[in-house]
Formats: sequence, C-alpha cells, structure tokens
Amino acid sequence: MEPDQFNTILQQCIAPVILISGVGLLLSSINTRLGRTIDRLRSLAAEINQASSTSGNKKREELRILFRRGQILRFSIVCLCFSIFCSSTVIFQILILNVTGNFYPFFGLIAAFGSGLGIVFSTIALFLDVTLSLQAIKIEVQEHL
Repeated sequence: MEPDQFNTILQQCIAPVILISGVGLLLSSINTRLGRTIDRLRSLAAEINQASSTSGNKKREELRILFRRGQILRFSIVCLCFSIFCSSTVIFQILILNVTGNFYPFFGLIAAFGSGLGIVFSTIALFLDVTLSLQAIKIEVQEHL
C-alpha cells in the first residue's frame, strides 16, 4: 500500500470517526442520566418502605415513572450502540473499497441509514425521558404544596 493510498483511506474515514466520537459523548451523558435515575429509584424505594400509606401512593407512582425512565434510557443506549456499530461498518467498507476496489453501495447505504436512525430514535427516547422526568417532579412538587 502506497502512502498516498493510506492518506486517502484516512481522509475518507474521518467523517464516520467524528460521528462515532459525537455519539460516544451522547452515550456518556445518557449513561449518567441512567445512573442518576437508578440511584433515585433505589432511594425512593427505601423511602417507600418507611413512609405512610398516603404519601407512599405518590411515591409508588413516582417509582413507576422512574422505572419507565430507566427502560427508555436503556432503549436510547441500545440505539446509540447500534449507530456506532453502523458507523464502524462504514469505516470497514471504506477500507475494503480502497484495498480491493470492490464497492458494495447497498451495504454502505444501509449502514449509513442505520447510523442516522439510531441517533434519531435515541434522541426521541431522550425527549421522552425528559418528559417523564418532569412528570416525576410534578408529583413531588404536588406532594409538598
């Protein structure tokens, strides 16, 4: 492999690598949200064990919301991992194209489309998580008013 060909391969792989890097940052922040949700769920479960039945009902509703948030965040993480996988396959296809000269446009199109879809679905799930988070806060605020 000539140095010019190697430079071309690196230049072509920059966009998918930058996408993977950005998705990795998003994945890190969603992982943090999931960790905080789990911590709050555990502390709320401990509070329910010690609470009276009237305040316990509101806390149980908040507990259900937190559990749902955890499921949504897990879905978001799966979507982002799928996006990273698809972007990685695009890099692999670029390597195959430059080394062998064989080009598989259908494979590349599906991988690029899948990567974009993973990000879109993850963003939608993140929006749902924020919405549920506000519902849980509403329950908590109503309890103190």
